[in-house]
Amino acid sequence: MRIERHQVAAATVAAARDDFANRIAGLVHSMSRAGRMTDHEWNLISHEFLDYLGALSVDTPHLDTPEAKAALADATEAATGAVAYAAYHPVASFQVFLTYVNFGMSYDREPEGEQTSVTAGQWLDAFCLAVLTGKAEYHGEAFHFARQASQQNRAGQPDVEIAPRVRAAVRRGTCASPPSWAPRCSAPPSPSRAPASR
Repeated sequence: MRIERHQVAAATVAAARDDFANRIAGLVHSMSRAGRMTDHEWNLISHEFLDYLGALSVDTPHLDTPEAKAALADATEAATGAVAYAAYHPVASFQVFLTYVNFGMSYDREPEGEQTSVTAGQWLDAFCLAVLTGKAEYHGEAFHFARQASQQNRAGQPDVEIAPRVRAAVRRGTCASPPSWAPRCSAPPSPSRAPASR
């Protein structure tokens, strides 16, 4: 089946691709100098990488080039970084690292820190990216805790209801293949929000 892509102006595509490496590096370092990078900043960075991927797909629809794979990897890392921030900050330490721009940020526990959350839509976007790059299991704990917060007081909303079903479908497929993952996938979720030591 062939799905026709929507039309995008050549100028828009060119703007997304022009000097991307320097632009994304400048954006990331500018954000880091402005203060603590939260889930908001990580989501913005992920969107920049996704816009770039969209522009690359005009000439390379399969996105199978090293450049596209590198951009997808960091789009995922930034999106899951937002999820990790919502899941762990301020109760546990974690880190986010972007290989494309050779930049990382570590977070320590902050007893007085303020907890944030990602939306169910942001959670789904990050999870789908993690599935595409084979990182869903690696970030499984963060997805578990962040999802709990994203669905508070929103029972019945479409984005909230679909999230656990998407994750369950992926987990079933994952557990059917590598036997070593089955115990973790079949284990009941932890009743506590506090993540395990990392």
